[in-house]
Amino acid sequence: MAVYLPDDIFPIIFGHLADQRDSHTLFNCSISSKRLTVPALTALYRYQYARPVREWYPDDNQGRDAQRISGLWRSLALSAVDKTFFPYCRYIHSLDLRDLRELLDDFNAKRTRQPLFRDFFKGDMTQFRVWIKPGERLNSDATVEAIGEAISLKAPFIEDLMTAGQVSADALRRWVLRMPNLQYLCLFNGKAIGESDLSPLLRSHCPKFRSLMMYSWFADDSDSRFGTFISSLQPQSLQSLEVMSEAGIKIKTCKALALHNQSLTKLHIALRPDSFQSLSEIGPCRALESLHLEDLEGTIDLESAQSQSFDDLLAWMRQCKNLRDLELKNFISGAAIVTPLLSDEDVYLESLEVDSYTMAERRNFHLALMNQPNLKYLCLRGDGDDVVRDDIDAFLHSLVCLKDLRELNLTGVSDYFTDPHISHLATQLPKLEKLNTSGYGVTDRVLPSIVQSKSLREVTFQAITSFTLGGLLDFVNDLGPDHNGLVFETINADPDSRLSEDEVRLVEESISGRVGGTFRYDARDPDPSDFEGDSD
Repeated sequence: MAVYLPDDIFPIIFGHLADQRDSHTLFNCSISSKRLTVPALTALYRYQYARPVREWYPDDNQGRDAQRISGLWRSLALSAVDKTFFPYCRYIHSLDLRDLRELLDDFNAKRTRQPLFRDFFKGDMTQFRVWIKPGERLNSDATVEAIGEAISLKAPFIEDLMTAGQVSADALRRWVLRMPNLQYLCLFNGKAIGESDLSPLLRSHCPKFRSLMMYSWFADDSDSRFGTFISSLQPQSLQSLEVMSEAGIKIKTCKALALHNQSLTKLHIALRPDSFQSLSEIGPCRALESLHLEDLEGTIDLESAQSQSFDDLLAWMRQCKNLRDLELKNFISGAAIVTPLLSDEDVYLESLEVDSYTMAERRNFHLALMNQPNLKYLCLRGDGDDVVRDDIDAFLHSLVCLKDLRELNLTGVSDYFTDPHISHLATQLPKLEKLNTSGYGVTDRVLPSIVQSKSLREVTFQAITSFTLGGLLDFVNDLGPDHNGLVFETINADPDSRLSEDEVRLVEESISGRVGGTFRYDARDPDPSDFEGDSD
């Protein structure tokens, strides 16, 4: 007797497939049965934005996925002008026009894509095609805006909008008016904010709006305009702000953010040194969980050169009692800022990233790491020169105290790690899944520790390594079911002991056959200074 699943089960199943970004299975389901078509397509198009174009079709893919992704966008655009059987636009909740822009740029850059280009713009799609030079080069910005305009008219459920290139202020204003469910907006350039009354529209037409991401904004008055935009939003509504590069953020923007200091949970911004002191104007951010700050110049040691800014920044950060994720990028004094936070009994970090510091001067920073046992992700990059053995021992001791670590990324600060140091990390961190470390003189002696670890899934050696074929094959032979899918990478193999292409291929085949793993191997280029000497 046949058993039939009720129809309301399929959206649940396809929702899980969509969460896993399994577009291939969703597509196959959509064409396998009339009963499955609508729920499968709904899930497929709802999450159509999830993977960048270049992940869909790498250069060696022979264009198969290029056809699939261009077909997806073609169907979406045609549904916006009622030329498809199903109303695909009504299915989407997120619209990532960056993905479309990358597809169009590929059409422009690769002549091998010309047949696909012609298929994409044939028939009713010609109305969206805008040329820079007729028949030769497409105007990607204008074409993306034309397609985005059409989709915005027929997609009432959009929650996330990611624009691409130089979207005009007028277009952005029209789109926002059509998206009452909008929660997240990503802009390549903040210029559209400065040229429109966008924030009042978001406040009146998008009551769920809560997140803004922007790559950059180059203008003399960007701080004033950005401050006006933020202050015009519904107070205590902005939960996430990400600014990836220069946007002129200074005191006016920070004062505007004070109107959202109880709602902000994520703040990722890039600043110049003369703006760090302005962060205190935001006030206590009790709900802030993720804070990423980048010094756009990276030339000033705040601790010694601008002590007041250093003190104000530290005092403000200590008020953010709910911090779980902290990153200080390009801060010369980053380790000095973080050290007292690590010892604060009210701070429980799960993720920490610090770079641009000198290891020999920051032993206290390394010792303070022990006070954060909840750390799951740790990334440290700095200068490991001039260290003594006590520095290395103290650092290693602190690291192995972090028993909850899942990912450890060390660059520079671990330059003097040898086989015993790396082996100690692999065996003493029971939950470690990813290890990326520098070092020197790393040999086959480190390999048994990786076998001993039952949690490691990815190991990358930036260190100069001297692995032998026999050692690697013995290592692979010792791997078991706990190591399924292991990725083993060495990117700095010593040229004096490098493996041949045939030997690399043998190890690749062995690890793939043994545990379905991956072996990546790059030899170090010889230093030209090694060959310098007196000329004849």
